[in-house]
Amino acid sequence: MKNRRRQNFNRAGFSSFFCCLAVVCFSLVLFSLPSLAAPLDKPTVKNGENFEHSLRHGRLERTYQVHVPRSVTPNRSAPVVIVFHGGGGTPADIQLASGMNHKADSSGFIAVYPRAVAPKNKWNLGPRENNARDASFADDIGFIRKMLDALQDNYNIDRDRVYVTGISNGGAMAYRVACELSDRIAAAAPVATTMILKACHPSKPVPIMHFHGKQDKMISFAGGHSDVSVPVRIRLMDDLMPVEEVVSSWVANNACELKSYVTFQRGNVECRTHHSCRQGAEVTLCSVETGGHTWPGGRRESDALWYRRIVGEVTEDISATDEMWEFFLKHPRE
Repeated sequence: MKNRRRQNFNRAGFSSFFCCLAVVCFSLVLFSLPSLAAPLDKPTVKNGENFEHSLRHGRLERTYQVHVPRSVTPNRSAPVVIVFHGGGGTPADIQLASGMNHKADSSGFIAVYPRAVAPKNKWNLGPRENNARDASFADDIGFIRKMLDALQDNYNIDRDRVYVTGISNGGAMAYRVACELSDRIAAAAPVATTMILKACHPSKPVPIMHFHGKQDKMISFAGGHSDVSVPVRIRLMDDLMPVEEVVSSWVANNACELKSYVTFQRGNVECRTHHSCRQGAEVTLCSVETGGHTWPGGRRESDALWYRRIVGEVTEDISATDEMWEFFLKHPRE
């Protein structure tokens, strides 16, 4: 394993049209199938810094970045939040969009940012009848499993408080992890996404908190095809599952009460929660009436007008990062 201190970790934006085009991909495309792996050396950890680690998985060198707050000490185990970047994006992009490092510093958890396989930087979202032409076929589930093993070896993490989140393609990856690694994670909070994997059979109930803007043009709240045409036409080559159908599938998986109750309401945001679930695995949907393909309470990667037109509005009525952390605190692994 290589341990390299990253010199210029977060980026506040892009300096050219080409880079902006890469940003479009950050929030984009979803889609998928599956390889084997190797262990790591122990890193020298300095709290309050970001570290990039690598491991070989099959024939690929895979990387992930770890943010360790200064408040985290070796003698006390810390929770972990794994954050998946969007399709075409990077760990630095999702750190900027979500503000997760700041939340980790203030709340005392370790934030982990895996990177999808280059050059397209998209996650393998699992086998499905109609995959995109540019789907990733990397063994991402195997990679995440090995990454979790490495985190347990190299950091004092709380194995019962490992959580996943992500946006767009990364949010769909969070769903796949919830489906296939439910023995390793405690809860999931996908953002601006849908579930691509059709066959989801978690070995245990997984608490879910989903955030979605109703004006999302890339991954429509109502499902179906995505079709965005500014500045170039971008279409996700798939028939996407409606958000409410995704939520209903988890209500069934977790054997929750069918009726939902309002648990948060402010401005254009409403969160509804299904209670009385098996092992307390609640399911919550937070819908943003005017929200776009963005991280609620977060930031866009670019303020260019054309990019704003593509991704839409960022609501300030709720912080997805704050709310999902409160949700995670309520749901350690049973």
